[in-house]
Amino acid sequence: MSGAFDQTNLQNLVRYQHEQLVRFGANLGKALSTEDVDAVHDLRVASRRLHDALDVMDLGSVEGGGAVQASLKRIRKGFRRVRDLDVLRISLRECADTELPGRKRLAKWTGFCHGDANGFFSGLGASPGAAG
Repeated sequence: MSGAFDQTNLQNLVRYQHEQLVRFGANLGKALSTEDVDAVHDLRVASRRLHDALDVMDLGSVEGGGAVQASLKRIRKGFRRVRDLDVLRISLRECADTELPGRKRLAKWTGFCHGDANGFFSGLGASPGAAG
C-alpha cells in the first residue's frame, strides 16, 4: 500500500513539474517578446515552483541538476530586476497623472536625486541639517 501511495505522489510531482516547465516556457517567450508585466510575474512564479519541484525530487544531486537550478535562479534574479523596473515605471506614471501637488512632490524628489536636497527638505518643512 505504501508503494502505491509513493508512486501516486511521485506521479503527481512529475505532472506538477511538467506543468511548471510548460508555464515557464510559455511565459519566457511572452516576457522576452512583449512588455507584458503579467508574463514577467508569471515567469518568476513558474521558475520558483519549478525550482521547488526539482528540490523535492532531489534533482540537484543528479548530474546537471544543480546547474539547472542555478540557471533558474539567475533567470529569476534577472527578471526580478525587470519586474522592479516595471513597478517603478507604473508608480511614476500614476504619480505624474495625479493632481499638481503630486507633480510638485515628484519634481522635488527628482531634484533631490540630482543633488538639490534643500528644495526637497524645504517642501517637507525641514532642512537636511535639522536634528530629528
